[in-house]
Amino acid sequence: HSYIHERATSTQQTGFSFVAQCRSWLPAKVGGILWFGVDDTYSTVYCPMYCGITEIPECFRQGNGDMLTYSETSAFWLFNRVTNFVYSRYSDMIKDLQNVQDRLESGFVKDVHKFDDRAKQSDGDALAEQLNDFSNRAAERMMKEWNNLDRFLLVKYIDGNIKKEKDGKFERTE
Repeated sequence: HSYIHERATSTQQTGFSFVAQCRSWLPAKVGGILWFGVDDTYSTVYCPMYCGITEIPECFRQGNGDMLTYSETSAFWLFNRVTNFVYSRYSDMIKDLQNVQDRLESGFVKDVHKFDDRAKQSDGDALAEQLNDFSNRAAERMMKEWNNLDRFLLVKYIDGNIKKEKDGKFERTE
């Protein structure tokens, strides 16, 4: 028998993706990070999940929604809601999405660098607690920023118009 089933990347059918970062110079629980993202690879945020975590952040947890059950606390559903809206005016909205995406991912890279120095000095339960806390706070920050993006896009692009902005705020007319 022959079988073929290509797996295209960065399509709207993507459920989740990750980039594995393996840093052998650090203790195993600190050196391994899954940069985990949900929905389309092009419009996701890769959030750092240390390999040493013992608790999964709520937004990524199994049982928090599924393909037929919406959940407001699920990253999968939040990212799908935003991305599906972005499809409607992609050339305009993708720029706003990428601003938030870039800010979050750049911040996570800096946060990981700072955290590594502290985490590699811990061990056992204290280390697991620190790793859980770090990855959970990163996921919570991502969810908060993406919820803000969802509302921002709705206001900015409501009814097919584009609201003008100045200094990060919408301009009001008299």
